[in-house]
Amino acid sequence: TAYVPVELYGAIGNLLRSTSSNGSGAYAFSGLPSGRYFVRSRDTGGRADALFNGLACVGNACQVRLGTPIDLAPPATTLFTADLTLTAAASISGTITRADNSNPLSGVQGQLLTPSGAVALSTTSSGSGTFVFNGLAGGNYHLVTRGTPGFIDVAWPSAPCPSACSGLNGSSIPVVAGTAV
Repeated sequence: TAYVPVELYGAIGNLLRSTSSNGSGAYAFSGLPSGRYFVRSRDTGGRADALFNGLACVGNACQVRLGTPIDLAPPATTLFTADLTLTAAASISGTITRADNSNPLSGVQGQLLTPSGAVALSTTSSGSGTFVFNGLAGGNYHLVTRGTPGFIDVAWPSAPCPSACSGLNGSSIPVVAGTAV
């Protein structure tokens, strides 16, 4: 895919370099010493990010070391191809309201969690209580509010989620690539 930011990580998951693919979708990292590397996309064009091996890579929950490692052992290996396949992104949106009168609540932090409970993305509800999480890969997610003064936080759709709550006590939200929920 053309003009997509690509990141190179080291063996321990540390960001080493960034580049962007060219108009043909090709990218390169040159002058690398021998070692183990991982690659991910950081798309800003409405596609879901991916690791080298096709696994989804969503927001802050992306664990680059779950990707297929690229082992370079110069001089024998000086060139390696790591294609990234991006899919159409999905989104989750909604409105946060008061339970007692259904009035919208602004300034509420919402967190989108992976099935393991890792925080993938965070957002804050707008003045009209709306929120949106964009750039999602297909999969299952959990949604939880956090730190809402004067209210008990909830895990979607309405499970109480006090401060020590993992957020996984609510229902999962299934998302299909390229759709809006």
